[in-house]
Amino acid sequence: MITEAARQAFVTQPMISNSVRDLEKEIGIEIFSRNAKEISITSEGAEFLSYARQVVEQTELLERRYTGKKKWRGKSVRFLRSIMRSL
Repeated sequence: MITEAARQAFVTQPMISNSVRDLEKEIGIEIFSRNAKEISITSEGAEFLSYARQVVEQTELLERRYTGKKKWRGKSVRFLRSIMRSL
């Protein structure tokens, strides 16, 4: 799961693992349950990821809808994404 995410994002597996752990600390939940042999998603993690997917989908819809309009080109879309990530 983590290795595949790293491959798709063109980053290392430890980078993804560290980012997930940082996120878990920041939001105060355990997204994944880990042991020496496996990793599995927790019930809180499944709920969190469901909401996160909705945020990404809505951001993509906004981008598709407004990217062609002058006021939403380039930096504005990147700025919106950075705000969404910080929430």
